[in-house]
Amino acid sequence: FTGYLDIKGSDIKLKFGKKTAFFDKSQLVSAAKGREDWKSSWENEITINLGFKSGNSEQADFGTILKLRNKLSKSKLSIDYIGNFSTTHGVTIINNQRLNADYQIYQTKNFFWKPFFGEFYKDEFSNIKSSYNIGLGLGYKVVNQENLDIEISGGPAYKKTKFYSYEVGEKSQDSVGMLSVTTNLVSEITDDLDFDISYKFEFLDKQNGGYTHHILSKLDHDIYEDFDLAISFIWDRIQNPTRRDDGTLPKKD
Repeated sequence: FTGYLDIKGSDIKLKFGKKTAFFDKSQLVSAAKGREDWKSSWENEITINLGFKSGNSEQADFGTILKLRNKLSKSKLSIDYIGNFSTTHGVTIINNQRLNADYQIYQTKNFFWKPFFGEFYKDEFSNIKSSYNIGLGLGYKVVNQENLDIEISGGPAYKKTKFYSYEVGEKSQDSVGMLSVTTNLVSEITDDLDFDISYKFEFLDKQNGGYTHHILSKLDHDIYEDFDLAISFIWDRIQNPTRRDDGTLPKKD
């Protein structure tokens, strides 16, 4: 149904044109604001940090977090990008990028399934030239309240990884089946303060990293209209990193 929504207690009234329909709140699976079309249902958020140092040491840092959401009454598409870059005296010392895509279709108020989720990742200093996975799964909203939303989802996936360098006798790339589990928490602490955290866990064979972890957490404080002050924390861990061709082993964290 598409129309003007009015909720009072357990009663739902929906007006569309000259008609009015009545429902009980227990029948409501999901609702989306705005017109029920692809273009008008997008939300986006970008976080940027910049840093410059000069004098005895020259260093430039750049990082960005981009979030795109397309929410309809029956589904939600999420796209997230994280990029971190840093140079000192013209030499790159940080270069990693991560792109995630996730598509959910609601079946009930708390249960949804994912016909598609995927990720692309590269980190020069973790010896990962490119890594991508694609899979499907199921999910469930553990908490679904006005100011707090917690969901967990997961499923099987296929992953392929290419390495910058590798020891003699080792493969330059590898592919494997894996299990991916993701937990998301979104909390509106106050009218001006929001906190969200996403934790992803992947279980693979030892050749492809064994256990991998990714955490992105962000605390946003409203400053003025659409501008926020954001504090973010990002953690990536590969339990079994791949050795470089010189025999050195990248750090796990």
